[in-house]
Amino acid sequence: MIHSAKTISVLGMLCCVLSAHAVTPFRDGEKVVFLGDSITHGGWFICWAQAIYQLRCPGKIVLDNAGIAGNSAGEGLARLEYDVLDKKPDRVFVMFGMNDLGLTLYAKGGMGPDAVRRARMENYEKNINRICEGLKEAGIPAVLITPTPYNQYGKDNPSSYNEAGLAAAAGIIRKTAEERGLEVLEFHAPMTEILKKQPEISPMRADNVHPNELGHLVMAYYLCKAAGLDGKIADVSIDAADGKILKAEHAVIRDVKIPKAGKQEPAGTGPEGISFEYCPSRLPFIMDKRHEGIDSLVPFTEDFNTESMQITGLAEGEYQILADGVPIGTFSSADLAKGINLAVINTPSRQQARKVFRQIEALRTCMSRLRSVVQGDRFALSQNADLRDPESCCKAADQWFKIHYADEKASGRQYYANVVEEYKKNKRILPDILKQMAAAYENLYRESHAVSYRIELKKL
Repeated sequence: MIHSAKTISVLGMLCCVLSAHAVTPFRDGEKVVFLGDSITHGGWFICWAQAIYQLRCPGKIVLDNAGIAGNSAGEGLARLEYDVLDKKPDRVFVMFGMNDLGLTLYAKGGMGPDAVRRARMENYEKNINRICEGLKEAGIPAVLITPTPYNQYGKDNPSSYNEAGLAAAAGIIRKTAEERGLEVLEFHAPMTEILKKQPEISPMRADNVHPNELGHLVMAYYLCKAAGLDGKIADVSIDAADGKILKAEHAVIRDVKIPKAGKQEPAGTGPEGISFEYCPSRLPFIMDKRHEGIDSLVPFTEDFNTESMQITGLAEGEYQILADGVPIGTFSSADLAKGINLAVINTPSRQQARKVFRQIEALRTCMSRLRSVVQGDRFALSQNADLRDPESCCKAADQWFKIHYADEKASGRQYYANVVEEYKKNKRILPDILKQMAAAYENLYRESHAVSYRIELKKL
């Protein structure tokens, strides 16, 4: 039975909602804010999760960033009102821990919870609960995220920060969620296993603290899996011998045509070609060099980026595939009978997906600039600046820097010099950044639609 493209799209969205999940699926029109430290501030996992959603279940969700580099749960609590609640989110994901427990306290190893470690852990638990309470009072559901791991598994790394520190923090998150009846997104346990089992393909930067861009895609994978976004992009199967459509999941196949057999064709030999209108309801994820090795860490292609096309019954030989008359690949009849993955071929669907990714990149840029403003506003406020006056804020940020980093050898001086410069640049053009971000969302929603095209197979 062949459904209309609209029906298939609705069924696809229902499948997203009804699949097993640990986190309530994103819903059309929902605004979700991610509150956290530098790992959230970096933001790629948020943007790639938005991309995966848009490519599979087109809708108007907003996944927004409220991360600040260097923050602890207590500092996240301090900005809960203006950086989270003022955005009027429908849901908030919370991830802290990396800056809360004191990395240097675990530098010499050891698993014992001494007094200093215990005090830091207790303060972490207290502030996580205060954040949860603040969200509860505002009537906003919270999802707690176990912290990403510290990579203590590299060569000559004596730290026990992940095993003794962050693992305990993850336990606090699970305990707090259970006590409060909240959902948990699990990053810590699976990513720790990746670090242990796949040391040659690291999802972490050299500092062992921050996930690299591959690591952020791993995080997006776990987020989307937890929210029930799984299943193939499409799965179609056609018997070329009689043109019968054997399977059409998340796609519609129409107008199947088989060329007439030639006079010299032996009896019982299959046809030497086939063509049909192909209407998938989803778009593929565009991999690039940043994502190399992802399938060695998680089954990303299998779960999120397989667009299977199987053509059986063809005459033996090599076949050229054309999309709307344009050659896109050559495969043997045996390969086609097994099934090929259209998601990695330059189809019209991939060309459309690239338009989606251009808007994802634009969103990421806008988010980064806005986080720069929020980060710098805190410095300006400490010097009694008027946040409505960009020039006052820029002068105040300079003054803050002079006070805190008068010593040219001070740790972090160059980092915060860059932060202040970025802040001054972005604070002055804040209205333009907000307009660019709104435009990027509208463009994203407009481009997030599947495309139909004609596929033709010709024997070479």
